Amino acid sequence: MQENQVSNEPITQTDTDNELLRDDAVITISRHTFNYFVIAVAFFVVGGIVGAAGYAKLQASTDEAIQKAVDAAFSRQEETISDLITSSDLSSSDTPEASQYVDDDPSIGPADAPVVIVEFSDFNCSYCKRFHDTTLQPLLDQYEGQIQFVYRDFAILGQTSVTSAMAAECADDQGKFWEYHDLLFANQPNFDRDSLIQYANELSLDTEQFTSCFDDQTYLEDVRADSTAAQEIGAQGTPAFLINGQFVSGAQPYDAFVQIIDSELAKATN
Repeated sequence: MQENQVSNEPITQTDTDNELLRDDAVITISRHTFNYFVIAVAFFVVGGIVGAAGYAKLQASTDEAIQKAVDAAFSRQEETISDLITSSDLSSSDTPEASQYVDDDPSIGPADAPVVIVEFSDFNCSYCKRFHDTTLQPLLDQYEGQIQFVYRDFAILGQTSVTSAMAAECADDQGKFWEYHDLLFANQPNFDRDSLIQYANELSLDTEQFTSCFDDQTYLEDVRADSTAAQEIGAQGTPAFLINGQFVSGAQPYDAFVQIIDSELAKATN
């Protein structure tokens, strides 16, 4: 009967390594080490659960904050539109007559319309383009025969703002202001001399007459006079509007214009 005997010879590192490499070798873990291992795993699992719950709570809180910010923005926009009507009037002593700012500039709609809208604009202005692209035509369609829309220059965004404004006036000499006006916004900001003449050619204008008008700067003083008028009403940027004497700054939403126009039409019927 064989017995396990304790050898008196010292155990070497090589002996230990060989023992661990045996197929039937067993690694013994103490109870304390095992307990620590179980506790560590438990903390890891619990930490993951708590972390996931915390993230979900944080995400919900973030979503709620974003929604509140969006709601507040819409609320402020509604207040702004309301304020636009109630507080944008010039004082009674300063309110200009609409006819004072109509001048001889291009207009659409009857001269005796109950509502006169005067826009001070710059062909280089992206906000003016937005008003042109999204708001102007719907207003003209909805209030056909009820509004007169007048275009005036407020050329403040560089030399090509001035030259494009002069070119539009030269096109007006041949009865094509609005068509040229539309081409300028469609091709913003390509307003070098050759392009301005090319737009005139596209509209079948007399290009020799147009070029002479443009090169002679025939309407430079008119453009400057329009800009002076814009400053007189307090405009500091483009676009700026006078709606029956009410000053409106910026490319406001379509509904803002509708509210003011409807208010003015109601006054006219009383």
